[in-house]
Amino acid sequence: MGKGGISVSIEGVTKTVKGIQEASQIKINYIIQAINGSALIIEGKAKRACPVDQGRLRASIRTRFERSSGNVASSVYTDVDYAKFIEEGTGVYNVNGRRTPWVYKNAKGQFRTTRGYKGKHFLLKAFNAESAHLISNIRGLLSS
Repeated sequence: MGKGGISVSIEGVTKTVKGIQEASQIKINYIIQAINGSALIIEGKAKRACPVDQGRLRASIRTRFERSSGNVASSVYTDVDYAKFIEEGTGVYNVNGRRTPWVYKNAKGQFRTTRGYKGKHFLLKAFNAESAHLISNIRGLLSS
């Protein structure tokens, strides 16, 4: 430093920055655990709330954990083709369904009128029951 200049030396910066990064990574790991834990809770609640005939739909409810390029996702899902009708309903009970009742012929040859099927919303209800708890957990982790 030239004549009349000011020199400031701070010792331990590298160690402090590393400590902050480690603390941040610890928080990130706790947040990931909170997300994954909530997903498992949602899966369990969805299975308990899911209507059962032969049990295929309930048995198909699973959780998938994904982490890539800084993103974390947990998905509770089912791959059963009729699940969306049980979850969301059909006909007048589905937001995107038809607005009028209809007539169909059953296996016995009888004509029946239906308005559709009222969805059970077992996945949505499970998510709604857990989401506030998850948000609270994450807020607590971020503020600590």
